[in-house]
Amino acid sequence: EYELYKKTMDLKPGQKAKITAKLTHSVDTSGYLCGDFHLHTGASHDADDRRTDSVDGFAAQGLDIAISTDHDRIQDYTPVVAERGDGALLKTFIGEEITTKRMGHMNVFPLEFRPNLPNGGAIDWMQKKIPAMFAEARALSKQRKIIQINHPCIPMQGYRTSIGYDPATGKAKDKDNFCLDFDTLEILNSNDYEAMEKGVAVWSSLMNRGKRLTITGDSDSHEAFRLDAGYPRNCIVARTDDPAKMTADEFVDD
Repeated sequence: EYELYKKTMDLKPGQKAKITAKLTHSVDTSGYLCGDFHLHTGASHDADDRRTDSVDGFAAQGLDIAISTDHDRIQDYTPVVAERGDGALLKTFIGEEITTKRMGHMNVFPLEFRPNLPNGGAIDWMQKKIPAMFAEARALSKQRKIIQINHPCIPMQGYRTSIGYDPATGKAKDKDNFCLDFDTLEILNSNDYEAMEKGVAVWSSLMNRGKRLTITGDSDSHEAFRLDAGYPRNCIVARTDDPAKMTADEFVDD
């Protein structure tokens, strides 16, 4: 949404300098709130960042909405947002990336953080078929949820590749785990445009067969200081331009 500011400086050893810059807001997002629906912090087994650093990074990148989607662990960014004073900039919702061994990765949000349960009440996917696991995820609370298929076409971690879904025929080799009870399909993960083309083919195939799906693009950020959070991001039509006023129900509806 913002332009880069660049300036070259020549500094001698020990010399200090200060740069003050105002970034040009070149994309008008009035009537939209933009978010990243696939983010990791140090709660994930393959990330090291503290939640405070991650939340600061999300706010600094201009995100309006950030979804916590750590691997098989539910985390709540809300206390950190309040502590860091980012509440006027950033709305967070609680989620989880269900990280199966053979059936791909799926995000579920919004969820509830239940500190009295293992991993914050994360969904136990062991020895379960995908239809049963999705049904369990939707029944966790009365809150309506979004189930998102992440990076569907990459080997091992993609649902489409795991079940052997053929976009040309609309059939899957693994019929027991073929389930269409999901809402969004992440066709762009980070900058993997080659996989995105395959994801578009899956989306088109399912849409042609009557499955209405929203497509998303997310960073899958694992390191806040790489400054990749929010690239890409999703802009949704919103009833407010104030992230703090967005409710969970409005988020799911919009």
